[in-house]
Amino acid sequence: MVHTKDKFIRLWEFFAWMDRARWSRDDEEYDKQIRERISKASVGVNGNELKPADIVLTHWLTCIFNYGMPAEKVRNNAFPIMAHIAYHYRKGDSCKQIIKEHIELKKSKSNVRKKNFEFHVGQKSRFRHRFGRKGRLKKRVERTLLELEAYDRNLVTFMLEKSKNSPDEKWVRDVYCALYKLTYGNARKIDDWHKRT
Repeated sequence: MVHTKDKFIRLWEFFAWMDRARWSRDDEEYDKQIRERISKASVGVNGNELKPADIVLTHWLTCIFNYGMPAEKVRNNAFPIMAHIAYHYRKGDSCKQIIKEHIELKKSKSNVRKKNFEFHVGQKSRFRHRFGRKGRLKKRVERTLLELEAYDRNLVTFMLEKSKNSPDEKWVRDVYCALYKLTYGNARKIDDWHKRT
């Protein structure tokens, strides 16, 4: 238990340092803003009901979409939907149920022959990435959720497990490689750092 706690603290310190370095914000204020944004987004989840692990998974799922579009649009539209998915996933919704209820293949508004995946919660909260079908984003989300079932549906547990035997100089890279494989598969050896990871 102590070993796991030490690993968790080390992992938390690293991500807290990264977050402060990027946003230069107070951690408590940032957490409060995240929870308020989710509550106001009308996705059926009160931000205060989210556990820290839900927010970590929400960030990771949102980062899958963070390319080829303005980051603000992804953050404002996809983040609340991914929070809804993370919350209900932890509460017991299966990956199959989430895919069925929250992802649809829709015709493009500009070209009726083209179709793209739309992620949604009800009618109000909808997000369609411009490269959603081409980038296989539905598959990325599905793969992530399916793989996390072996880790109590918890991305933090997954990261701790993947780095528990890592030496000090290698554990960040081990977590990185594990996250990349979790979502994008193991088609090739990971030599370079993938920017979204």
